[in-house]
Amino acid sequence: MKPISITCPAILGIFAVGVMNLAQASDVATPVAMPDFVKSQVNEVQLPAHRQLAVASGDLKQSARAFCAAPDSAGFAQLQAQYLNTLKVWRMIEVAPMGPTSDSNIGRIMAGVPPSHAQLEPLIAQLPEHLEKFADGQADEEASKLPDWGIGMKVISTMLYGDKPEGSIERLRDANHCSYLIWQSQVLSFNADNLVRSWQGIRQGLPYDMSYPRAFLSEYLNRIAQGAREIARDKVGLNQPQWLDQREGATVASLRANVAGLRAMLTGNQGAGLDDYMGSRGDQAMWQKVETALVKLEAALPTSDKNLTPKAGKKIASAANALADVLAKDIATLIKVRVK
Repeated sequence: MKPISITCPAILGIFAVGVMNLAQASDVATPVAMPDFVKSQVNEVQLPAHRQLAVASGDLKQSARAFCAAPDSAGFAQLQAQYLNTLKVWRMIEVAPMGPTSDSNIGRIMAGVPPSHAQLEPLIAQLPEHLEKFADGQADEEASKLPDWGIGMKVISTMLYGDKPEGSIERLRDANHCSYLIWQSQVLSFNADNLVRSWQGIRQGLPYDMSYPRAFLSEYLNRIAQGAREIARDKVGLNQPQWLDQREGATVASLRANVAGLRAMLTGNQGAGLDDYMGSRGDQAMWQKVETALVKLEAALPTSDKNLTPKAGKKIASAANALADVLAKDIATLIKVRVK
């Protein structure tokens, strides 16, 4: 019997459509598993961001030491630049701090209202003995005795931006002031390194904790929604006398870092994000609501620190709250997560 040759265009067309439908059905039938989503978030979002913070804060520590060895205007400019780099990396993380990064001790070191020079003077006058010989861990232990307002990033901000550059340089020519600056940069670097180790520990423990993925997803959605609301409430000069990091001239950079941090978590960088998690379940239309709100928030950000007007603040706040609403209402309901 002569073999049958399938050459009819109509039959080939039906065959091709069938293969396409099978492929699409296969895509929909293979949702991103929650443990895989969490693993990807840890590997592709949290760990890279915290490694960046560790590198930046380590560089800040070295810049502080280099400046204090030979204080001059060029070294001070480099020190400020490295501080701003560290601040920018931190702003990408702090907008939605997860797990160990949300620990109150990290907030004590990384956040808070900068103190005045007058507040700092008594602390600077009573430095621990042999402070210059302290390793980072010992520096951190000694810093645990300091008041909350006298430690970490906010102190460094005051020492670098609490006066005109020439005034700050002159104050830092005093050995005790420079020692205090180096001390706080050590505390920063030590805790940034510890956060990397903490996230590495979480990654190693993922296969052994079956309850963690669901807890992570709940914290993830809550933190992102809260972060968007905090941009609207606390960072655009509507309820405070200043915008976020305005004294440092870093408002635009910091707000953009905040929103970039939200995008990284929502899209997963090179890994699985909420877009993949929902898309693999056939919820692309709902994800598009998130993407639309996120794009509107990005578009609302000012292009220059000269444009920090109440009108701009209201526009950003409206867009940030809209993103939070989509997450807290539409997405939370869909994936059965309670957002506070």
